[in-house]
Amino acid sequence: MKRLYILSILLLLLATSQYSCKPEPPVQPKEPVFTPLPQEVKDYCVFKYGSYWIYQDSVSGALDTVTVQSYSIDTVNYPKIDGQLVGVNETFSVSSYHSFDGYMETIRPFAVPPPPPYPYNNTFNIYLTRQKGSQVKSCYVMIYPFQDNQQIISTEDTLTLLLKSNIIIVYSNKSHNGFNNSEVINFYERNKGIIRREIKKVNQVWKLIDFHVNQ
Repeated sequence: MKRLYILSILLLLLATSQYSCKPEPPVQPKEPVFTPLPQEVKDYCVFKYGSYWIYQDSVSGALDTVTVQSYSIDTVNYPKIDGQLVGVNETFSVSSYHSFDGYMETIRPFAVPPPPPYPYNNTFNIYLTRQKGSQVKSCYVMIYPFQDNQQIISTEDTLTLLLKSNIIIVYSNKSHNGFNNSEVINFYERNKGIIRREIKKVNQVWKLIDFHVNQ
């Protein structure tokens, strides 16, 4: 009887030991959060091939025809924590050629890293690059989410955004804005793009007189 009791105890210990040593199931990686490009940003900034705008300088009468030369919607991985991808974010790039001065303007977003904890908080700057040959000048023109009377101050530029119904007015008053150190005012209208641009230093006021957009 004593032997049977001891055998039962040993079998119980063996079963308990096997259960406690069972490996933990592997931790399944979380699916990265997909953050689509906000529709509001697409409405103001994203235009496909075939889009064009014709502006006239109200001072000199000169014409500037702007045509989309390249367009892309893509994704960017952002960021990784402990080797795991946290987010996949939709992004864009649109390049347009200006016939008046020969500049190519490219507009694209640049993400602002969010503070922990993640995920990505969908706040980002929108940058404009003006290029002609080896001359390249970049600045940021807006920040999303769009807010009325929003001011962005940096060592490169000072921007002020005003929202008027479906129009965003962007005031740029420092040197690093791609327009020869001039104060510039851009008027962005939803589903049209830039409808007016004022370049103070050279006394130019470009008004939209014709356009066709594909979005």
